[in-house]
Amino acid sequence: MLSCLAFYNEAFTKIDFLPDIIFPFVRVFGENEIICFEIILSFFAHWGQHFFQNNTKPSELLFTSFEKILEYHEPYLSEHLKNLLRGPESITVGDIFWTFTQTLFTDILNREDWHALTDFLILHRSQPKFLLYFPTAYFSFFKDLLLDEQDKENILDIRYFMERKADVDIYKIIETMTMYSEKTPTSVVPASFLNSLPLQRGTY
Repeated sequence: MLSCLAFYNEAFTKIDFLPDIIFPFVRVFGENEIICFEIILSFFAHWGQHFFQNNTKPSELLFTSFEKILEYHEPYLSEHLKNLLRGPESITVGDIFWTFTQTLFTDILNREDWHALTDFLILHRSQPKFLLYFPTAYFSFFKDLLLDEQDKENILDIRYFMERKADVDIYKIIETMTMYSEKTPTSVVPASFLNSLPLQRGTY
C-alpha cells in the first residue's frame, strides 16, 4: 500500500508517520487493495487535511487547534500540562496530542473502541473537525489522574500514558468530544475543513 501511495503522489514517500497512520486501514481493509487505497485517500482528503500541509509535516494550525481546544474547555488541565512540559525539550501540548493522532489513536484504543470511534467519524463525516476534539476529550476522561501528577521529573509517565491502551468508556469520550465541538466558538479553532467527500472522478 505504501508503494501505491508513493506512485500516486511522490510526497507520500517523505511522510515519516505514513506507515503508522495507514496501518489500521490496511489491517481492516487490506484484503482488497483498491478499497483500502480509496479509503486511505478519502481519509487524507477529508479528515487529514492538515496532516502534511507544511512540507509533508503537520500544519501548525493542527497543533495550535489542539492547544486552543484544551485551553478553552479544560483551562486548569491545560495550564497544569504546560507547567509539567516546560523544560529543555520544549515539548508542547500540541506535540503530545499529535503523538497519538498520527497513529489514529491505535496506540491508546483497543480494537473495539477504535472501531466505535471510526464508525462515529464516518457516520458524521460532514464534520471532519471532530477529529480535532478527540485528544481533549480523551485527556478530559483522565483529568483527575493527570492533575495528580505534580512532578516534572515524571513527564515520562505521561509519555507512557500516551503509548498504552487504557480502559476507557469510549462512548462517554465520544459524547464529550461532540459536546466540545458543539460548544466551541469558530474563533477558537484556527484549523478549518473543506467537505472533500466523496472523492471526485479524476482524483486518481
